[in-house]
Amino acid sequence: MNKIFFLILSVPTFAMASWGVGGSMHSLSDVDSGYGDLEFSITSLNGVYENRSDNLALQVKVGMGLSDDSDKDDDGDSYDFELNHMLQLKGMYFMNDNIYAALTYTNYDIDTYVEYADETDGGSENDLGFMLGYRKDNLDLYFGPTYDEGSEGKIMEFGFTYFIN
Repeated sequence: MNKIFFLILSVPTFAMASWGVGGSMHSLSDVDSGYGDLEFSITSLNGVYENRSDNLALQVKVGMGLSDDSDKDDDGDSYDFELNHMLQLKGMYFMNDNIYAALTYTNYDIDTYVEYADETDGGSENDLGFMLGYRKDNLDLYFGPTYDEGSEGKIMEFGFTYFIN
């Protein structure tokens, strides 16, 4: 009986929801290796669920990494960086019909390979961030810093989402 009750309550939520697909470019910079800063650029394919009411919206984005990147520090050691997947929660405030500001919480699941130590390290990193976006019809363009953890680096995200409904 409880399952039926929750299903009935969730129907309006899914009826007002928008679903979309898109891509993001994540530019990771200022990663301190101990021998200089590293920079990486990776892309992700994203699935998006959004629920909007007037000028407020909540968005959940799940992304799968599509690429990896490598960089060398000042003494020539190579580092590889790969995004496995990400989860992002975005609280959005629409200033008008097209422009919005968003507070984000992003969790990245990453793998790094350090050549000189011949070891792979995986982990999960998360942080709060801020984005600005522009929405026109079904197309959403956005950018902003989604991660800033000092010596662990900064991530600036640029992307788009196309909403299906």
